[in-house]
Amino acid sequence: MPRKKQPKDKRKEAEIQAECVQWFKTTFPNQIIFSVPLEAARNSWTKYEKMGALHGTCDLVLTLKDHVFFVEMKASWGELSEHQKTFMQRCEALGIGYYVCRDLTSFKKAILEEWNKMQNSGLQQVKTP
Repeated sequence: MPRKKQPKDKRKEAEIQAECVQWFKTTFPNQIIFSVPLEAARNSWTKYEKMGALHGTCDLVLTLKDHVFFVEMKASWGELSEHQKTFMQRCEALGIGYYVCRDLTSFKKAILEEWNKMQNSGLQQVKTP
């Protein structure tokens, strides 16, 4: 029986997310980044859904100036749920940036892509450090 390939990065999603959040806060101190901790709503989903919780919502909401976009963090072995895929498709249909990031490098690429979208809208292009 073939052995399953081991992921290079064995860190948990929460560890990767914390690293990305810290980098963003340090690099863009005047911008907004916040998490959407739906795990807390699991035991009382109906209550939180009435208050606006949405299945499949991303892990992070970020701003760059007046631009808002979403990031779903996944460990190297993680996959999107059906609810997350639906949320991603809704974002894409609305033209809202949605990224699945598995490490700090892919997170930085997502930020750069959003900066470049802003540049194409007439704003100045900026490269991330």
